[in-house]
Amino acid sequence: MYFYHLTFPVMKQMIAYAAVAATLLFGSTHAVAQKQRKANPHEPGEDIYKHYTGTIGTKKITMDLRWGYQGGSNYGGSTYYTPGDDKVTRLIIGEPESFDHGVPMIGHEDAEDNSLTEKPGNWDHSARWNFTISGNKITGKWSSADGGQQLDINLTEDYSNAIPLDLKVAEYSSVQKVEGSDKPLAQTTAIYVTPTAQVENANKLMVERAIYELTGIGAGRVANFSELPRLYNNAYAAEVSRLNKTTTEHEKIGFFMPVYNDNGFLVLEKDEMDLTGRKNAYAYQYIDVKYQRAYQSFEILAPDRPVLTPLLTAEFRKKYHLPTNKALSTWLRTDDLPVPETFYPMQKGIMFVYSAGDILKDTDEGRSTFNRKISLYLPYTQISSILGQDFKARMGIN
Repeated sequence: MYFYHLTFPVMKQMIAYAAVAATLLFGSTHAVAQKQRKANPHEPGEDIYKHYTGTIGTKKITMDLRWGYQGGSNYGGSTYYTPGDDKVTRLIIGEPESFDHGVPMIGHEDAEDNSLTEKPGNWDHSARWNFTISGNKITGKWSSADGGQQLDINLTEDYSNAIPLDLKVAEYSSVQKVEGSDKPLAQTTAIYVTPTAQVENANKLMVERAIYELTGIGAGRVANFSELPRLYNNAYAAEVSRLNKTTTEHEKIGFFMPVYNDNGFLVLEKDEMDLTGRKNAYAYQYIDVKYQRAYQSFEILAPDRPVLTPLLTAEFRKKYHLPTNKALSTWLRTDDLPVPETFYPMQKGIMFVYSAGDILKDTDEGRSTFNRKISLYLPYTQISSILGQDFKARMGIN
């Protein structure tokens, strides 16, 4: 999860926790204080999740856009990938000159964080987008990091293989107070998606149940999905009380968003940060929209350690340019790279996800492991023997 400047009161303490990380969630590289937001900055149409297909030059891409017009909010950043190789690129959009719709915007591709100590967000060495969102189109120019190459951007909203979703943002403060204070015990911000009105009811209920499951509320019968922000806060306040931590304020932000929405298959991710406890949590729900069924993780992949450990270790060393003559314990808390329980499928492979704080050592140099995700990608061709048979058939994997 990445952040820019903050727009919600519940987020203010984050600046003290992670000044660098605070540059990538809400907002931009050039905040302008005198701009006026709407009285309700999260009214319908102001926060959007859109799925696009199209081209940059001649290269075909698939893109998921997250954007909040009233404040220039990235909500973790937009992503795009080339369907042929699943290489995911994150796009961070700078705050535009106006909060109106249709204004010119500038985005920078977040370069691969290929060091265990370097900080991300060095925009001098990343490609740039100059573009506008108009109707169901994104058009503009892509420029290479050195400015030597420019390509046309032509993208169109496309839900032929994806499910249309609306983006919601909701803050909530608990009724329960901190002991001896009038301050709320628990404050939460939930950033999540809901199926649009065009989605048939069976798929709508599947998506809502999956998000309820990710929030920790539970995946029982969904009666009124608009109650999610309150129930999410209630669950957090109950957890704080159960742990007898009622003498201080507690804050949590949760993203419950798509990380893959293509081929009639939807993967929803929980990317959650407990700001008080400085802990991250990730989890996934897998929904086959096309055939209206949910997958469990074991139906997708058997976490076979002898198969996965050498492959993940090799990818870890390759991604972070680690010399083979040094033990992994130089960087990790243990001698071995564990096989994570958190992963999600894409079109051509599996993305394995770690919370950096669970596996990396904190160092005096470089940034803390708090609020960092490490993702390692393995193509299906390398792990076909441990994939579920139904899943292989569904994804057309030989």
